[in-house]
Order: sequence, then structure tokens, then C-alpha cells
Amino acid sequence: MMQDYKIKENRFLLWWVIGSALVYPMAIVLGGIMMVPVGMIANFFRPTSYYYDAAYGYDYALYNFLFGAAAVLVLGGVIGYCVGQIQRNLLRRYLFWTADHWRRYSVAGGVIGGALAAFIANLLPVSAGDWKFLVMMPVFVACLSLVQWLTLRQATRSAGLWIFANIIGGVVFSGVLVMNQPDYYSRSYSTTMFFLFGLAVLAQAIITGMMMLWLFEKYAYPPEQDLEAVPVPVESHNPNRKPSVWDDAI
Repeated sequence: MMQDYKIKENRFLLWWVIGSALVYPMAIVLGGIMMVPVGMIANFFRPTSYYYDAAYGYDYALYNFLFGAAAVLVLGGVIGYCVGQIQRNLLRRYLFWTADHWRRYSVAGGVIGGALAAFIANLLPVSAGDWKFLVMMPVFVACLSLVQWLTLRQATRSAGLWIFANIIGGVVFSGVLVMNQPDYYSRSYSTTMFFLFGLAVLAQAIITGMMMLWLFEKYAYPPEQDLEAVPVPVESHNPNRKPSVWDDAI
């Protein structure tokens, strides 16, 4: 019997927005847990000099670089895992796609995106100030969605639009925060930034959620349907068997 696959657009978009917001507290908690062993290992290899000279100055610079690189890779992977886990559940429940490798690809994309975003941010001069953060989110989600595209293309045509939507969403996210940032010494700074952050998350989630929904409504490959049991011809059991007069009767 053929199963009816009916996408509930409003419910999917609602939970996509909620899931996009839940990524941040989930990543903070999981990232804090994952950074504990990283910090312990880094503390074990930390130089023990209490005075400065050329040699120990080099050791500290190398130590800071390695610890920073490890932190970026771990946190990038954690964010990718949280994004992949939440999105995978929504893709399965509301868009009827198993998304078997979505979480794994999201972790890989998060690691690559975190490393590339940090690298580009460090290349920008200090005078750029907060403007360097304008490129971090678009670069991160571009790498994340690019790796996700490797598995999304198996479920829908024009899957490359997913990368485009994520870049646009990342630019909007960063633009809302950077372009509207209030005076740091303002008494309402924290409240305003919290509101802007929520608005940025909402805008980014709507852009990516609408694109994902559109891809599955317009370009998704037909899902595998449940087929009714069909009698197997007798000849198929043994292709070398000679036809019998009883075959027609059966």
C-alpha cells in the first residue's frame, strides 16, 4: 500500500526556527564538556618557565597557537554536531528523509568551517575591530553547508542552492549584529544585543528553513514507496528450468 507523504510546512518552519535557537545553548554545554580534557592536556604541556627569554617566549607562542587551534577545531566540531543532530531529527520527522550521514557530514563541515573562519579572522588587521566578525559566520556556514551538500544532493535536485541560502543567512546574521551594534557603554547594551542576537538567529533560520522546505517540495527525488506483494513467477526461482505445461495453469 502506497504511503502518503504530506509535508506540514508551518510546523516544519516553526521547529526549524526553534531548533536553530537551541543550537547555541546545546553547543555551549557540550563545548564546555569537551574543552575540559583539551584544557587538561594543554596544561600538561604548558611551559613551566617563570621568567622570560627568547627560548621560552617561543615556547609560549607555540603553546598558545596549538591550544588555540585545538580549541577552534573542537568547538567547530561541537557546533557542527549540534546543528547536524537537530537538523537531522527535523529532516526525518517533517521532510521524510532519513538523512543517514547528515550529522557526520555536519561535524566535518563544522571543523573545516571553524578552522577557516578563525584563519581568515586572524588575517584581518586589528583595526578592523568588530567588522572581522562580519565574515566569520558566512565562512563557517559556507563550509558547513558545502559538506552537507555531499549528502543532500542524494535526496534533492538543485542541492547547491542550500549552500547559497546558508551564505545569505550567514551574511544577514552577521549584518544584523555588526551593523546595529549599540554603544558599548550604553546601559541597555546587554538587552539590545540579546534582542539583536535573537533577531539574527530568527532571520538566518527563516532563510535556511525556507530553502530546505522549497528544495524538498519542488526538487526532492521520489521516496521509496511501500509496494504490495507481487507473486513471483515460477520461472524466476530457477532460470535453468524448462517450461512446464502446468505453468499456465498455476
